[in-house]
Amino acid sequence: MRYQAVLFDLDNTLYDYDLCYRAADDVIFPLLEERTGRPRAELEALLQESRRYNQITLGGTAAAHNRLLYYQHLVELLGFKPFGLADTICNLFWDTFLARMRLFPGALELLSAIRSNSKICLVTDMPVETQYRKIARLGLADAIDAIVTSEEAGVEKPHPWVFALALRKLGVPADRACMVGDDYKDIEGALLSGLDAWWVPPQGQVQAYPEAVRQSEELRRQYCANRLILARDLFELRDLLLAAESREHNE
Repeated sequence: MRYQAVLFDLDNTLYDYDLCYRAADDVIFPLLEERTGRPRAELEALLQESRRYNQITLGGTAAAHNRLLYYQHLVELLGFKPFGLADTICNLFWDTFLARMRLFPGALELLSAIRSNSKICLVTDMPVETQYRKIARLGLADAIDAIVTSEEAGVEKPHPWVFALALRKLGVPADRACMVGDDYKDIEGALLSGLDAWWVPPQGQVQAYPEAVRQSEELRRQYCANRLILARDLFELRDLLLAAESREHNE
């Protein structure tokens, strides 16, 4: 295969993060309403405030994604002690979230096709403990070779160190690797780090990605140089990868 290593984002790339997130929220907010006596709309607004606080004070680190910190700050804003409430809400959120997780159609087929010739590393901004639980839930442990989280790297995507650390673990140079992701920071970080980038949009957002390329001179340049590939879903991505491998063998 053209690539000796393929780096993957996890959330919204291999499974529907947004769907699981909404399902978990629908479970925790009724409990919060019951325990605090506040309406859901007010609680949602305060939770957003808590998240913004985390992003401002902890932005660029894995702690910025720590949901227990979100809920701790929320409960404190409401005038309650966090113990026994913030942790209960956090555990309920993740139990519900994990129970709803399912791989996107085509994910296993794609990983299997890649694994026959290349190494695979997950590259993700979430805390390492959370991502390990997701890997176990999705049954991905045997399908991947390594993982790099922002908690381990000390910085988040698109910082080049995240990608450099993944390549170091796999022992592969950047020009023999690519990154698969749904978010612009996956694509930007990969291209800045010398990797090719394969952009797979979340479901329902396919049209936004070609438009993003048209509006960016740098993305247009990378697209024309075949360093940036757009795929509608993981099935198309697998077919494109296999087609590229076939062309390489025929040259």
